[in-house]
Amino acid sequence: MSELNPSRRLHPLLALAAAAVILFSGIGIAKMMNWLPTSSAEAAVDAEAQAKAAADKAAAEAKAEAERVATEAKAAADKAAEEAKVAAEKAAAAKKIADEKARALKAEAATKAQTASRTTSTASVKASVCASCGVITAVTPVAQAGQGSGMGAVAGAILGGVLGHQVGGGNGKKVATAAGAIGGAYAGNVIEGRVRSNTTWNVSVRFEDGRSDVFSYPTDPQVSVGDRVRLDGGQLVRR
Repeated sequence: MSELNPSRRLHPLLALAAAAVILFSGIGIAKMMNWLPTSSAEAAVDAEAQAKAAADKAAAEAKAEAERVATEAKAAADKAAEEAKVAAEKAAAAKKIADEKARALKAEAATKAQTASRTTSTASVKASVCASCGVITAVTPVAQAGQGSGMGAVAGAILGGVLGHQVGGGNGKKVATAAGAIGGAYAGNVIEGRVRSNTTWNVSVRFEDGRSDVFSYPTDPQVSVGDRVRLDGGQLVRR
């Protein structure tokens, strides 16, 4: 009769250990899969953590949005200020140009007015000027020596010769006669020239229109420097 092998039996401690491993593994898996129920305290902690995280995220987003809005607002304000500055500079430049143009027009108008006034004044003066009226500025007598005809020299030579002939005798008488004739001829010519001489009066006049002229008279015109005269028919008459 053959002998039977006695059956093998698992040691109790090993079975207990295996069961514990299986149990803890199942619990771990259930925890990981959120199969296990959680306590209200843990749920509150989780909710607070989630709320804090959401609040932090919202605050960060709000801060970023505020910074973005502030940056855009500052850029818009800077742009508006620059545009206002450019507009003010353009307005100032336009005002300066307008003022300069106004001053130029005013000066031009004043110059034209002065020119018109001078023209009117000149026309009035010209209209009131008497072209034939003037003032005597000089009266100059001019003596003109007469021209001898020879008769005075001949008469003088005869008379001088006669007088010279009466001086001395001989050759001296001849010399005296010749000298008397020559001297008498010269003296007779001079005397005849003086007898035939005349005087001309030159009268200088400055007229009101600015021109000057000289008028000659064979006799004394009986006028003086400063007399106001008028030209009438080629002759000067007092005014």
